[in-house]
Amino acid sequence: MHWFFASGFCSLLYQVIWTRLAFAHFGIITPVLSLIVSVFMLGIGIGSVYGGNWAERLARRGLSPLTFWACMEFVIAIGAFVVPASFNFGETILLGLNSAASATYLAISAVVITITVLPWCVAMGTTVPVVMDHLRSSRGDRENFSLLYLANVFGAMVGTFLTAIALIEIFGLAGTYQLAAIVNLLIAALALILSRNSAAPGAETRMSPQIARAPAPPLSARLILFTTGFSCLGLEICWARDFTFDLYTTIYAFAFILTTYLLATMAGTVQYRKHVPGEREFRLWPRLALLFPAALLPVIVSDPRLKATGLGELLSIVPFSMLLGAVTPALIDRHAKDDPVRAGSLYGVNIAGSIVGPLIAAYILLPTVGIRWAMILLSLPLLPLTLLHYASGGRRRLASVVAAGVTLCLGVFFSRSYDDPYLSIYPQPAVVHRGIVATAIAAGTGRSQMLSVNGVPITDKSIETQIMADLPMALQGHANSALDICFGMGTTFRTLSFWGGDVTAVDLSSSVIRSFGFFYPDTAKILDNPKNRVVVDDGRRFLMRTKRKFDVITIDPPPPIPAAGSSLLYSTQFYVIVKRRLTPDGILQQWVPAEHGPTVQSIALALHQSFPYLEAFAGRGGFGIHFLASMHPIPSLTPSAFISRLPPRAARFLLAWGPPNDTLEKLVTNILDRRIPLDTLLPPPGSGIPALTDNRPFNEYFLLRKVGLMP
Repeated sequence: MHWFFASGFCSLLYQVIWTRLAFAHFGIITPVLSLIVSVFMLGIGIGSVYGGNWAERLARRGLSPLTFWACMEFVIAIGAFVVPASFNFGETILLGLNSAASATYLAISAVVITITVLPWCVAMGTTVPVVMDHLRSSRGDRENFSLLYLANVFGAMVGTFLTAIALIEIFGLAGTYQLAAIVNLLIAALALILSRNSAAPGAETRMSPQIARAPAPPLSARLILFTTGFSCLGLEICWARDFTFDLYTTIYAFAFILTTYLLATMAGTVQYRKHVPGEREFRLWPRLALLFPAALLPVIVSDPRLKATGLGELLSIVPFSMLLGAVTPALIDRHAKDDPVRAGSLYGVNIAGSIVGPLIAAYILLPTVGIRWAMILLSLPLLPLTLLHYASGGRRRLASVVAAGVTLCLGVFFSRSYDDPYLSIYPQPAVVHRGIVATAIAAGTGRSQMLSVNGVPITDKSIETQIMADLPMALQGHANSALDICFGMGTTFRTLSFWGGDVTAVDLSSSVIRSFGFFYPDTAKILDNPKNRVVVDDGRRFLMRTKRKFDVITIDPPPPIPAAGSSLLYSTQFYVIVKRRLTPDGILQQWVPAEHGPTVQSIALALHQSFPYLEAFAGRGGFGIHFLASMHPIPSLTPSAFISRLPPRAARFLLAWGPPNDTLEKLVTNILDRRIPLDTLLPPPGSGIPALTDNRPFNEYFLLRKVGLMP
């Protein structure tokens, strides 16, 4: 069981790494995440359904289940190295296509990701029925599925937690998946040794085909397994979106959600396993009846008006996860009768629901009805289990019905979610724009306006976002083309349009772009100008696929600085792409909204290593840094020369940020006087702070450094 734990550990480690690699190659978009999760579960399901049959066929030819397991672990280890190379190849195929939001791109990227990831996930899925066949035939163990399920969930939990908390920070992405490959090879070697040292030659292979096939499970069991898988994984997508209001968008937030879910699932399985060797009957239906009210608990607890902490929200998913951890293996044990083929088939039904649930949640419910109603609708398929238990006359039947009624009424009539524009946390008026990628809320009036994405405040009205446009455009001096990556309120894009050249803006979220008109009344006029265009795409991928070169590129990755995936817009590999899209004297302007410290030093070093000319200016409000980088010397301007280059509309808009008695010359002087010596931003020699790279996302993985376990 220790080695099956290790196998589960590696499986979730691969899922985390492959998701991150897919973001880098195909765009940080929800469809990519959904594809990875769905293909991962599809492969596990195929392997679970057919693994037992494949093992039995090979057993008739003299190959033991352990030998087959060893072969599968060896195949998985190969996948650790093949997947990154395949993603590289797939990226080159897709660069000629339209934006990441186009139907053609989504369809072909789905094919590429499926072909790349599916074979190795199928190999992972075969391990449960194959090892179950070995335990049944060689040791006579009973309720094998739940035993393996427990070991696998425990390994998955540890793999998820350690990968996010420690392994990537210590070893980097490449070192982490190479470590997992070594573990897979060790498991394969051990399985081969055990296959030779277990029973006498041919003993296992003679036993397996002779054991009677378990009777077909009832349709009700299959429906329950599909429904619980559907609701569980669909709700997990919603939790990841909903809990960002308190947990924010760091990689640790999702890691804590998944770890809590897996830990509670494991606890439920342990509770069920306590009944296996004893005479006490495991009461399945009372637990099934409680699934519906337990699923609605996070809807109630995450109400922003309750001001629950992130810990409170994590605890709200524990009852539901514990119940699932008990009923899923109990159902499969009960109806599989220790038959690995039947167990794999039933587990495959559960996984089929786990594939459909996230797709329905991400592509249909969240963009249309919002987070609260998405969670309620995903929970509703579990309500018949409560009603059937009540109709059957089971003990405590009334209590489960009352709990279901109370939680449903609270969820529907009283609870609210962060995407409710009338919450007091948003200045009024407020408008909600929902989309597949994110839910954007534009709120407030005048200088109090703000933009929130998935409940996280992203930006407010700030002079810094205009400086992002005016500073590089004035220093460059003759820019005719500009690119703005990360749209926000649209201030930088709007300001760039004042300079009269061709302006392109790129943002991942269509809902953010649709909020533009809320903040600026001249939106329609700006968008009607044929020189201005807005593209819904991943910014990094847009730079890779476009053939255009730009005189100025501005970028403002969304806060917080350690937001998941943000390092892909700060890394040395990203700057290589930027340099290919700049004109010879073009300027990159990057706003880093952070105080001086290791993260800023890592970003500064990446810029310094990528560009021969680098300047830095402190934010006018005393917070954050404007970096300007170029392959050509960046000129210095006097305030009067700077002002002479400002278009009239840009000058009026810039002056409006200052106090009533401020002059344009005083304002511009204040901006230019905030130049920061570069050597004060670079890490000191011997500090161990690396340049930020795709492989070492220094800004995102920081926990060990923060607690003093790493320099």
